[in-house]
Amino acid sequence: MFSFLLSLSLGFGAISQRDLPVDRVEKIAHEVIANLKADNPSIDPTLVVTRRPEPTPLGAMAYSNGSCALIINTTDEAWAQWGRFINSDNTSKWDEIIAASIAHEVGHCMEEGKRFTSNYEITGDTLRALGGVNTAMGGSPSVVFKQELFADAIAVLYAKAHFGEDSQYIVDNLIQSRARFGHDDPSHNTSRELTAFAMADDAVAPQNATGTNAVKLLEQIH
Repeated sequence: MFSFLLSLSLGFGAISQRDLPVDRVEKIAHEVIANLKADNPSIDPTLVVTRRPEPTPLGAMAYSNGSCALIINTTDEAWAQWGRFINSDNTSKWDEIIAASIAHEVGHCMEEGKRFTSNYEITGDTLRALGGVNTAMGGSPSVVFKQELFADAIAVLYAKAHFGEDSQYIVDNLIQSRARFGHDDPSHNTSRELTAFAMADDAVAPQNATGTNAVKLLEQIH
């Protein structure tokens, strides 16, 4: 499975590697992986910095043997897609926005996400919006949507746990980006569910792993 948070159409201010050096993103990725491993010891994604044909700067490749690779894609076309989230108006929050995006990708490496995808039932307007969608990422639209929803939930929980007063801005940024670009592919538009998730009572058992807490809260708002 190859998943990208930053995907689909253009229509934003492009970011270059002069604006955002690759080693800055790589440093943040190492930190996010370490933080998530602290309460999810079963995950151990390999960080790979490379050039790939996908037009997106971050991705996760999960393999059938349980291993997972977190990919930083350094092509100019891919790097420009950071402009969906970061711009000259939020430079002070770039590291947090990037970290949340990386946390999303690490979410695709979690076993809890696979169980959530198997058990979660999509209903109502979301189900209708997904009807007949042919996602470019492969797999049925409903499966892709559930994978993206779980990974987005991990990003929200990571922001709340690590960004303090900035967490609300980071979460709002993610939700707004999902809604803004969701018309291109409804299988990636988790904004409705993510808004409810972000507002949910997150007083879940602190000893639980992040993946377990994400599933509990997603079930709570369903």
